[in-house]
Amino acid sequence: MTKFAVGDPVEWTTSNTRKIGEIVAVVPGGQKPAQVGFPKAGGGGLGRDHESYVVMGRKTDSRGAYYGSAAVYWPPVSTIKAYS
Repeated sequence: MTKFAVGDPVEWTTSNTRKIGEIVAVVPGGQKPAQVGFPKAGGGGLGRDHESYVVMGRKTDSRGAYYGSAAVYWPPVSTIKAYS
């Protein structure tokens, strides 16, 4: 699994929507985003059993253009890739 740090640019796809953003927090295993200062990033229920990341990102359309407002997300680590 790739490790990321605060400030790293990343991309991921969930719900058939590509998103591009920047890591804004590292969430230790067993914790949720609210415990590291991001209660609106999701994370109801239990924390994940591995390190994960909160990302400030925006959705992109099929041409790569941004749409919608920037938001905080807690994507599955397996979906996150470095963005350049």
